[in-house]
Amino acid sequence: MHCNPVFLRSCLLSAAALAAPLSASSTEYGSIVVHAKEAKLVDAYAYHHPASYDAKETQTTVLLVDRPIDVNAIKAAGGKLDAAAHAWLDKQKAAYWEAIFYADGTYWSGKVVAPGVLTYEGAACQVAMTRNDAVRAEGSCRSDDAAAKDNKEDGVYVDVKFSTAF
Repeated sequence: MHCNPVFLRSCLLSAAALAAPLSASSTEYGSIVVHAKEAKLVDAYAYHHPASYDAKETQTTVLLVDRPIDVNAIKAAGGKLDAAAHAWLDKQKAAYWEAIFYADGTYWSGKVVAPGVLTYEGAACQVAMTRNDAVRAEGSCRSDDAAAKDNKEDGVYVDVKFSTAF
């Protein structure tokens, strides 16, 4: 199911996450709730990659995922890291929150995915990147309508914080 931002209340997502370096994958980072079903976020991954609109530009992608991320499998797939990461997510049928940023930390696009239930194109919240350099990506994203998190039939609510090493 794809959710259009115009119909923001047609889907339910509640997420609260604090992402850390990949080595801490046994820690919970929050959860995503879609149509009243919760998926706990247990890992985070951030990476720099060429922008899809201009290979000379660099973007940063932050992923908060419901299962441990196999970084070795992603890197072993070869080719573009961004394509390999998304192929791994699809193969694993992983639920995740994604945000993509310009080099200056400005939000570019995002996605919320609950396989078989929801793919919401957009972050569904106000994204703020506070650090984006060669060492770490840090930021947060929170929806304005907190009541949406309790709405089982329609509504999108996101509340995430991330701080993850490259």
